[in-house]
Parts: sequence; structure tokens; C-alpha cells
Amino acid sequence: MTICIYQINLEKDTERVAFLGLDQLTKLYGKTAINGSIYDEVFYGDVDAETLEDVFGMFNLRHPEGYTGRSLSISDVVEIIDGSDKTGCFFCDTVGFKEVQFELGKEPLITMSRPEWGLYPQKFRPRIYWGARAIITGGVVDLLPDRQSFTTATDVGKDEKDEFVAWLDKQALPYLNQRLKERDTAHVEFASRDDRYLCIAEDRSSGGYLYIGAYTRQ
Repeated sequence: MTICIYQINLEKDTERVAFLGLDQLTKLYGKTAINGSIYDEVFYGDVDAETLEDVFGMFNLRHPEGYTGRSLSISDVVEIIDGSDKTGCFFCDTVGFKEVQFELGKEPLITMSRPEWGLYPQKFRPRIYWGARAIITGGVVDLLPDRQSFTTATDVGKDEKDEFVAWLDKQALPYLNQRLKERDTAHVEFASRDDRYLCIAEDRSSGGYLYIGAYTRQ
């Protein structure tokens, strides 16, 4: 069997995703996304193996002579090139291997860094996010251009973005203004009817600011 093994370069791993399984990556990014730009090729060649389990045993416990990579572990990717009835790239998961889309040196579609403004979700990366630190002026939300963040995954199209912005303008922000009139802004949550979008706002006892985050839940 001819294979390649790819492992995360720990110096490039600024988000600390090395040794995370696919379930954990999905929670972080909102979808399965393997970032090929932080991987290095650590092995290429023929091995006396018939299955991925054989490869795991060989590179986890019995390193071939001359192999300098880490012991094969979670987050590593094995590419089967030849000598098997199933070729492709396979992610070493918490249990077994899962076939994935992977290209060395290529970033996944979702590559957003955490934006500066607003309330960003902690457990995953949304496809679309808008956030702001707004000023409460005359009982309404006053948005300043330099206190806002808007980010999307790179595969988000114009229609998907426009639909989100329309919900934000026509439903979420008017709801926040209504809660401001009621002086009830310690913690506000407003979801779309189909539960696709969520807006969260908190005044954080700031005496004049409202911290807002709105994003896709799917």
C-alpha cells in the first residue's frame, strides 16, 4: 500500500486543534473543516499494510526505520494513494478513521478569526456573524460604523447574506429597541421563527453601551 501521512505542525497550530476529534472540530467551526494549511507531510512511501488499522499499528507502536514524525494519533490524516480498493484521505478520529476532504496547504471554507466587536459564540464558529458595541442614545440602539464586526464563511453567497441582514434589520434590532424602552437589557435573546438565527444582547451594567451578537445557528 502506498500512503502519505500528514500531521499538524504545532508551531502553525494557533487555534490548538491538534489532537481534537471530528466532533470537537465541528463544535468549533460549525461544520467539519480540516485546515490543510497547518499540516506537514511526514511520510510518503510503500508500507506492508492492507488496512488503515494496520497503518495505525505500524506508525503508532512500531515506527518504520527512518520515520521522524510523531506517533500516529487523533487529528492526523492518512492518504491512501495506491494498493487498496479505497483511496482517499482519512482522518484519525477518536475511534477509527473517517474519510474527509483534505488538501495539504489549503485552508477550509470556514477560516474566520474571532471578530473584535460584539458577543461572539464561544462553542462554534457561525457561518455568518454580526456584532457591535452600540451606544444607547435616547432609548434606542445607536450603531457606530467603527464599533461593528461582520464576518462570513467564504462559501456564503449574496442571497444567504442578504436574508440574514434583512432579519437583523427588520426583526432583531427593532426587538432590541423595544426591550430598551422597557429598560430590560441585562440579557436579551431573540431567535428567528425557524430558529436559524439568534441575536443576543447585554448591557453588562455599562451605563450606556449594549453589546450585541447575531449569528446563524446552523
